[in-house]
Amino acid sequence: MRIAVDAMGGDHAPEQIVKGALEAAEATPGIELILVGDEEAIKKVDGFKELANVSINHVTGVISFNDDPVSRSRENTIAVCCNLVKEKKADAYVSAGHTGACMAAAVINWKKIAKIDRPAIPTPIPTPHGEVILIDAGATADCKPLNLHQFAIMGSIYSERIFGRKNPRIGLLSNGTEDRKGNKLTLETFGLLKSSKLNFIGNVEGSSVFKNVCDVIVCDGFTGNVMLKSIESSCEMVMSTAKKIMGDMAGGSKSGEAVSGVLKVMTDLQKKLDYAEYGGAPLLGVLGTCIISHGSSKAKAIKNAIGLAKKFVSEKINEAIEQDISGLF
Repeated sequence: MRIAVDAMGGDHAPEQIVKGALEAAEATPGIELILVGDEEAIKKVDGFKELANVSINHVTGVISFNDDPVSRSRENTIAVCCNLVKEKKADAYVSAGHTGACMAAAVINWKKIAKIDRPAIPTPIPTPHGEVILIDAGATADCKPLNLHQFAIMGSIYSERIFGRKNPRIGLLSNGTEDRKGNKLTLETFGLLKSSKLNFIGNVEGSSVFKNVCDVIVCDGFTGNVMLKSIESSCEMVMSTAKKIMGDMAGGSKSGEAVSGVLKVMTDLQKKLDYAEYGGAPLLGVLGTCIISHGSSKAKAIKNAIGLAKKFVSEKINEAIEQDISGLF
């Protein structure tokens, strides 16, 4: 399987992107990687080495986070990665670059899956009960009920195929759990989901995320992105505060063994909350595979994103979406 990697996309490119790609190339059997970016900059990365299953596609153009996502140039790393997939020279690509540019390139060059109106990003949120998929996490800000219905179908397939949830429970994000709660969008979507063949359990609130109420939470991309970033910042605040408290305890009269035990629990929790463990999230609803990583991704996240790209293609997620959508619309 061939996977293209945007070596120049992200806050820590190319150093961390290249390191993560090389780690994946050595650790993941059956893959070939194409590093897309400035060849000189790639080869200057500390620890770079030639590997039989890694090649470089020299491209100097880069879309920064401040640029217009719809680039007219074909000579930038995201456009080239997208084109490699389109021309079947790669089976998927990974980028920690401009999310909007990744989506625009995919929709323009690959087109959308038949009957899919808008793409969506499913993002796993770790909880004590396993991952909950939030969809959409930022691909489509303004939605219609049809879009949310399709997001629910795509999220259900992704939850089952990637995270092993059998008949995933679908919840619709609203401002209350009662059937009649919500705005016009959620009220109309509620009716569509209730009459569908999905395992729809009804409305859920933001506080339901960590309570093992559902496996997939459906919302528009604007709401989902705000919710996701709020969760991320809250987790960071909790972890930093907990570490400070533990540090104060360690310097006081508390038992060193007790402090060590609490620190281990907090470290395990931090690992579960770390987006790097998942690597990234796919753009669903398009005729190709793109794994979008966090802009601040480092080597570990890129390595895991490449693993996710391989699993996404192997599990034939797009084919499953095409089949389910065609039977419903």
